[in-house]
Amino acid sequence: MSCKSKLKFIPVNFSIRANKLISPVEAHQKWSAGTWRRGGFVLVELSISLLILMTLTLFLLNFHKIHAAWQLKIYTRQLVSDIRYIQQQSIMNLEGDLQYRIKFYSKYLDNANKYQIWRGNIEIVKEVKLPETLEMYYGGAEQPFNPDPDDPTVRVLAYKSSGEIATNTGTVNLRDKINERAVGVVVHRMRVRIGAPNEVAY
Repeated sequence: MSCKSKLKFIPVNFSIRANKLISPVEAHQKWSAGTWRRGGFVLVELSISLLILMTLTLFLLNFHKIHAAWQLKIYTRQLVSDIRYIQQQSIMNLEGDLQYRIKFYSKYLDNANKYQIWRGNIEIVKEVKLPETLEMYYGGAEQPFNPDPDDPTVRVLAYKSSGEIATNTGTVNLRDKINERAVGVVVHRMRVRIGAPNEVAY
């Protein structure tokens, strides 16, 4: 009989760990102990998840504030650009004074927080509606700008063909409601600039 026929594989119901034979009972006990250790890891993972969630929440809150500040900056520059636009169009206009004007609708009106660029009294060239994070109101020592003849609650800014303002001077205030910050667009006789808000509001 050959040696191969004498050799047989005998399964042994033991677990081998660290070069030692461990009985099934001991293996079960160690497995149970390992389960308790994994429970500790679950608490750590839960703490990390809560920390990540809190970090994301703070990031979203800060993002909301940053976005509102960015909108204030963008819309302020846009308003300055539009005021300069109607001034330039008035200088280039060959049909007489007051052909281009801006009508302001402040936060105190029903259809509020917007302004419109008009050519004459019938054509709206452009309309800009402010986002919900911003609000618009006027300021000035005197009545800022001029009331619209058709609606006295609306204020009108217009220029002469010489480039000089044809209405009262004043300040258009844009306020960021999220960060509680306001910026004033100050309109002088011949120029417009960004400055501090005038809190004598109308």
